[in-house]
Amino acid sequence: MINLKKPIMKTGFFILIPLILILSCAENSGQPGQRLDVVTFEKKLAEMPDRILIDVRTEPEYRQGHLPEAVLIDIKQSNFTDEVSKLNKSKPVFVYCGSGIRSEKAVKILNELDFQEVYELESGFGEWAKAGKPFVKD
Repeated sequence: MINLKKPIMKTGFFILIPLILILSCAENSGQPGQRLDVVTFEKKLAEMPDRILIDVRTEPEYRQGHLPEAVLIDIKQSNFTDEVSKLNKSKPVFVYCGSGIRSEKAVKILNELDFQEVYELESGFGEWAKAGKPFVKD
């Protein structure tokens, strides 16, 4: 009599392990947020008119200068997660801060909230202004 349990168990094992690896890689394959240099960030903004642009700095920083059309949602405020949760998760989201540290934290939160497409300005608003890119003051 043929023992079918052992071949099935071996086959199952050899199918299960690659399947687990594929699924775990697929789950983590999406980039949490693409960090873009100033030129690429500006280009992507122009290519996607139906997007959300978030400045995560403080209000005084925002008033001193911000990208046109940017919405201020200060990451230091306790209601940051609640405020970004109200945004359309299917639209591309562009995020920046002063130097890139706070925006990195914001990207993590946006990913936890299942935003589908997130872009982060590498080196932040300081680099944007230094490059002579357009901004407005309030």
